[in-house]
Amino acid sequence: MLYYFLTVNGRYSQLFQNLTIAKDRHFCRMHQNKHPTMSVRFGYNYWITYEQAIDGMRQVMHKLFLRNKYVMKSVNITEPEKRKFEVILNKNGTHDETIDAIRLMTDLMSRYHHSRVILLVDAYDTSINRAFFHGFYSQMVNLMRSALQRAMERNPFLLKAVVMGTTLVSYHGLFLGINFVEIHSVWSPKYQYCFGFTEEEVKKVLLDHNYNERALDNMREFYEGYYIGNKKMFNPYSVMNSLHRDGQTIAIKNLWVKSADPMDFIDLMLRHGILPILNAEILLSGQDIYKVVTAAIELPKIKDDEMTFWSYLTQTGYLAISTQTRRSTGEALRVPNREVALAFRNAVAAYYKHFNTTPQYEDFRGSLRDRNSTAIKVCLEEYVNKSTPFFHGRNLADFEGLMTGILRGVERDHGTVTKHREGDHTSTLTLGPSGNSTEKLVFVLTEAKAKEKATDAKVGVKKMFLKFCRMFQGNETILSLSMCDGLFELRLDVK
Repeated sequence: MLYYFLTVNGRYSQLFQNLTIAKDRHFCRMHQNKHPTMSVRFGYNYWITYEQAIDGMRQVMHKLFLRNKYVMKSVNITEPEKRKFEVILNKNGTHDETIDAIRLMTDLMSRYHHSRVILLVDAYDTSINRAFFHGFYSQMVNLMRSALQRAMERNPFLLKAVVMGTTLVSYHGLFLGINFVEIHSVWSPKYQYCFGFTEEEVKKVLLDHNYNERALDNMREFYEGYYIGNKKMFNPYSVMNSLHRDGQTIAIKNLWVKSADPMDFIDLMLRHGILPILNAEILLSGQDIYKVVTAAIELPKIKDDEMTFWSYLTQTGYLAISTQTRRSTGEALRVPNREVALAFRNAVAAYYKHFNTTPQYEDFRGSLRDRNSTAIKVCLEEYVNKSTPFFHGRNLADFEGLMTGILRGVERDHGTVTKHREGDHTSTLTLGPSGNSTEKLVFVLTEAKAKEKATDAKVGVKKMFLKFCRMFQGNETILSLSMCDGLFELRLDVK
């Protein structure tokens, strides 16, 4: 829509009649259909090898040149430029000619219109993110960096460039050396009304399509739940694609998730062990999880950095920041709506289909409810064993973080998790109501020296000891019940 508002090619003013932007007459007089504008889209490309990416880039540039073929009528175009134009139009450009194509088009378009050009780049990061999952991330970053830097760096024919994506652009290093770059993330309030539909806008869309306001309930359930800045928004893609002009039943579908590659998400969840799956099960039960997230991520760190992992899922719309109070352990995150919940359910099902002997989180919840120490031990052994790469088992703090994350999901059943450190080698996690209630569950984590024997619990208290030392084989943490250097003891007192 931004392209149709700005471009001098054609008259699209009827698209904006009776819309909010039409009320700003001064802005419309200054900008509506006043600028030579070019749009480059990378969002619908499914390149899984670098060779496909090179060919795909030629296809993207072919579409750009085909759409703007009229610039060839300019009296100022030279013969060498005409030859380059035909080469790119026929998808026969060399590597250098292909990545220089956007720059060439801004030059030709500016000379034709005698005005500087606005460049719109949509979903620049989709191809980069997909390249990461298919093993040619660095090559793809270099390719995209070369194309965009040549297009924008010291380009006298360019008035402005707007680059849109889901992950923070600066951390791909795409704009090094380019001045006056402004970055606005989903947490920025400046443009919070521009990247989604408000509830008022969805109501108007429904009425325009002959729906009554009762249809809004379905929209809220499936497509609302995103926060842009401080404003709660609907997913516009799914809203618009679920409607019919004549008011037929709304086609509630898994639209937005299917617009991406669902296997990328499932693969991402499965390659990070049991912890994301346990968190997904907690989320699907309607509870928040608390994670440290940031707007600035470096995608290669997602392999073993938990903050990058949860930040990526938040930036790409799989998670939303909740309105609940922030904890010292991070932001409260939740599944935004039922559409996205389906993606998490598919990932959970895929994990347990592959690891069919691993107890699900509901099994752990039940073992605590039944005070079944044997079942609790089985669950915790499995979770620790399959918790890499986010859990490293290097020290007491690692185990403390692991256990706290696992127990967060049962707070609704048993009460808040509280943590108490006793010196440098013991940490007590208490699950239950405050005060001297007998309903508490107490987990004692002790960092013990080699050959040190675990102390007995009080008489009359059921006890279970899970002893294991830090050992690694490949990427898998191996549990051991033997004594060894760096021994840890997990003692569960079931009262």
